[in-house]
Amino acid sequence: MSAQVLEGFRLSPQQRAVWRGVRPGQLPAARCTIRIDGELDPALLGRAVDEAWRRHEVLRTYFPTFPGMSEPLQVIADPQPVAVRRKTAEEEHGLADGKTAAMEERVRRLRFESDISGGPVSAIELVALSPSRHLLLVAVPALCADGRTLELLARDIADLYRAARQGHEIPPPPVQYADLAQWLNDLLESDISSAGQTYWKHCLADPTPRIELPFESAVRKPGDRRLESRSFALSVPIAEGLGRTAARIGCAPSAVVLAGLIAALSRYTDRSKFLLARGSDGRRLEELQGALGPLSRWLPLKCELAETETFEHLADELGQRLVDQELWQEHLPSDGEAVDRGAPETAWSAMAFEFRELPEPVASDGATFTVRTIEVESPAFAMRVACTRTTGSLSVTVHYDSARFAAADVDGFARAFQTLLEAGIDAPSMPVSQ
Repeated sequence: MSAQVLEGFRLSPQQRAVWRGVRPGQLPAARCTIRIDGELDPALLGRAVDEAWRRHEVLRTYFPTFPGMSEPLQVIADPQPVAVRRKTAEEEHGLADGKTAAMEERVRRLRFESDISGGPVSAIELVALSPSRHLLLVAVPALCADGRTLELLARDIADLYRAARQGHEIPPPPVQYADLAQWLNDLLESDISSAGQTYWKHCLADPTPRIELPFESAVRKPGDRRLESRSFALSVPIAEGLGRTAARIGCAPSAVVLAGLIAALSRYTDRSKFLLARGSDGRRLEELQGALGPLSRWLPLKCELAETETFEHLADELGQRLVDQELWQEHLPSDGEAVDRGAPETAWSAMAFEFRELPEPVASDGATFTVRTIEVESPAFAMRVACTRTTGSLSVTVHYDSARFAAADVDGFARAFQTLLEAGIDAPSMPVSQ
């Protein structure tokens, strides 16, 4: 009998960063909840999910490691039917009120096999809250998806559902992830990447102490990490004023929120210089904007507060820095490594910030698909502040290592962050120190 021959592809820099943080039995996940309002045909939805997995190779990719290899290859499995478990409102009564926190807690309970070396894994459930409202819960490995992937996947499932209802097809995906992984690796290894790597060397050249909050305690042992999260809805004035303040300053809303976080860190640490990780979706180029797969990056962001710096100047400065970073983000080696390759860079791995704007609902032949929550586990950080913006609302989820931080202290930090952000939005010309 002849041996089976597998065609494998190198990990992308983004996958390599995820793989470094994988621990036995703890495969990081990317999860989302999609609310479906209106008349729904569950069988037809199942066909749409099957078709989405057939179209996008990265969703059916697994990662075997062979003898003599320090990291796995990505191997694409043949299309197979995808199991969509169905639940009723009686089984899931905690979701009936539609609160975001309940959805986040429920989708975190979705589990798939932690061994991803033998075949693709995922977990999908359809919860019928009423005849006209359902929740689709999706969990896939973070090696296969980032947050933007889940947004695109929700749109794809809605389009495929409509196409099935109407009896037509939709165009094929613009690109497959394995091809992008090869391109990203080739780019990092090419001569044209030298200017970009010089940019990142400059960003990391001046050593900045690790961010240490006063209520942080030392971990007793490296294996003591316990990841928890706390979610908060920010006040209506913050949600309504964010766009106006960003437009006045001339920066992205994410820069305004980040300025509030920097102000809170400065108050808590009594420091003026920071180096933290901030999330980028990695799709600067037009040809990448519709691509599924982990393309997002954690970029090292350095910030230094002047004694009399105003909130609006800080937000404007951060906004310009975010724009500059996007131009060079493809040239950063695997997240968490210094630019000279191989040397671990730990100073900026303690604190992270990400900002996400959820997409508008998609109407699909009698049913409306709305992405309600997205979460991608990132176990590398002691604390990660994730802000989510929708039309008319703004929420923050603080993911933290409970071996280092107590929930009450995290709540207090989140309240300070909200207070300083609201003050900055109300009076952006005031100094941050006040």
